[in-house]
Amino acid sequence: MTKLKHSLYHEHFEEISAVYEQMLCLKEQDLIPWPDFMRQDRLLEAHVDGLGLGGADVFALCRDKVVNGDAGECSGAVRVLVRTKATRELQQAAGQLDLTDTPRLDSVVRAFMHETPDRDMENIVRDFFERKGVFTHLAVRISGYHRFDVAENLYDVIRADETGNAERIDAINAIGRVKPGGGAEWLVRFLSSDDIPLRNSALSALVRLGDPGVLRLCFQNVPADQWPGYEAGLAGNARLLQDLSTAAEPGPDQILAAGMTGDLSAVPALMSCLEHEILSEPAAFSLNLITGAGLTEEIFVPEETDEEFMTDKEIRLLAQGIRPGKTVTRISRNPAHWSSWWKQEHSRFHTGIRYRLGQPSSPWCLRHILASENHPAALRNMAADELAVRYGLDSAFDPWMSVKAQRSVIRSLHDRIERNIGRFREG
Repeated sequence: MTKLKHSLYHEHFEEISAVYEQMLCLKEQDLIPWPDFMRQDRLLEAHVDGLGLGGADVFALCRDKVVNGDAGECSGAVRVLVRTKATRELQQAAGQLDLTDTPRLDSVVRAFMHETPDRDMENIVRDFFERKGVFTHLAVRISGYHRFDVAENLYDVIRADETGNAERIDAINAIGRVKPGGGAEWLVRFLSSDDIPLRNSALSALVRLGDPGVLRLCFQNVPADQWPGYEAGLAGNARLLQDLSTAAEPGPDQILAAGMTGDLSAVPALMSCLEHEILSEPAAFSLNLITGAGLTEEIFVPEETDEEFMTDKEIRLLAQGIRPGKTVTRISRNPAHWSSWWKQEHSRFHTGIRYRLGQPSSPWCLRHILASENHPAALRNMAADELAVRYGLDSAFDPWMSVKAQRSVIRSLHDRIERNIGRFREG
């Protein structure tokens, strides 16, 4: 490899690293609307393509970046190796990864997420299952996202004595997304487990299978007050609403579930939760999730201070009681604010109808949330899960997908909703 080529390849990786870190910060904090990431997507594509043109010359560098580069360089290197079908080099690099290096493993999974799934990628994942260790960890997560037909491999991971609890939980979660025939029979056994994380992962996977009979079995085997809030909300567990209205101190999980059900009967209890400091945040989120009121407030968030790292001016201001920080806008947690709004607006809501952001819940409403530029990633992810569980409209959606891929998923969901228009009823 010439010095010029070597320099060019390193420049590509430096740019990939910078863009990746920028995207990581922006996405984790929901700082810009998701379509605005098109620019970063195109930059990454250009640099990955540029490296891919190097052929065998760049493979050794990619192997090194997967193991020793930063998370962005690792992700870019994996994308190059997957795209150029450099399977041997990818296997060699992945085999050197550390199971405890979460940021690096996440970057590898995101790299596979950004590449178009095909038979070659599925074969790579099947090979990973055979190699065990860190390979299994990656294979389970990638197959769950791309919905590869690897049910038997996932079952092998679950029943193997040497499988750690974290890997078994990942495999159970993947079954909930791959949705193989007979998956429910495999998962039901874990509902009686004393291992709470294991039981909750099985419950989550069973809910995602979307079978009414399976859901009834879940309700029978797991008491309502032991359901994780997110799964309870997806399943529409009405018992939780009863518990919320009678509980002296409801938990955040109950409050989240109440909001996800979209049931107006939860509103009075949620209003009362605004009075409690710890519960006010999930209560405000759930109230807005049902009503779409859009009530906001501005608060000052002080920064942590350490005089050793402060300027003289900042120290003088701190002595005067002026702390560094920033003003942020959030969903209002003011009980009087909400009470006043509900008094004026409650007449336009009707008992017996489930609401999502002020509209009768429906596939069209959820698809709109998914497509909206104004909603945070967590809410868009929730909409995708609701479409899959409540309406059988599953998709490999993830906020980390490229803008192009997200738009493709949204178009596909739109077409599927239109084709099945007679099956759905608002509310």
